[in-house]
Amino acid sequence: MFFQDRKLQELSQLVAQVFEYYHQNCSKKRRLKPGIITVIHTFGRDLKYNPHLHVLVTEGAMDAQREWYPLDWIPYEYLRKSWQKVVLDSMKRRQMMCQPM
Repeated sequence: MFFQDRKLQELSQLVAQVFEYYHQNCSKKRRLKPGIITVIHTFGRDLKYNPHLHVLVTEGAMDAQREWYPLDWIPYEYLRKSWQKVVLDSMKRRQMMCQPM
């Protein structure tokens, strides 16, 4: 699917959603916002098509009053399952949009 449609900008937004959702749920009252930088790479070192993301995320977040709130590590299982869900949901939406009626 990614090879046929190479518009991958949505992946950066999806991975940011995963991290933002996690931080927001850490303290719902404080409305935490992490710093996130994403870079899409479409080819690997061997120059074969291999779309993947590199993501830098701060070890904490700013609250609504612009105060820094440090956080511990994010559980791997949460990241893996959340990332799978947002990517698969996105693929399903794209597939539904492409189906003839």
